[in-house]
Amino acid sequence: INAGVNSSGILVKNANSTINIQNNEIFGSANGIEIDRGSVSVPVNISGNNIHSNAFNGILVQANPVLSITNNNIENNGLGNVPANGYGIKATATVSSRVTLTNNSIVNNQGQVNAGQSSQDLSIISKLLDSTDSNN
Repeated sequence: INAGVNSSGILVKNANSTINIQNNEIFGSANGIEIDRGSVSVPVNISGNNIHSNAFNGILVQANPVLSITNNNIENNGLGNVPANGYGIKATATVSSRVTLTNNSIVNNQGQVNAGQSSQDLSIISKLLDSTDSNN
């Protein structure tokens, strides 16, 4: 999926059904995947995708979704050199602990490092990683 740098490759907005995003190559977009569905309790499952070479972030998580990110390769995002972007996974300040990361490769992204808060690959680490996350 190549949506161009002005759009997200996949945009998930408000909905009341389970969303599965599986086995895609998502590249060359603003954000590879953008999740913005409010606080709906029905999950979004992102698995088996190759998410790379996007201008802003590999995955942008907004609001407070139930989100499972499993077995993805997320690399080389942030090619647009836009401040406050460039992460493999970027969470906005409203995201809580309803995001689970398992067995992902998240490397070589261009996010802004902020000691103890964000790496090049993950923004707001405290909202993205906890004891239930494994093998990332």
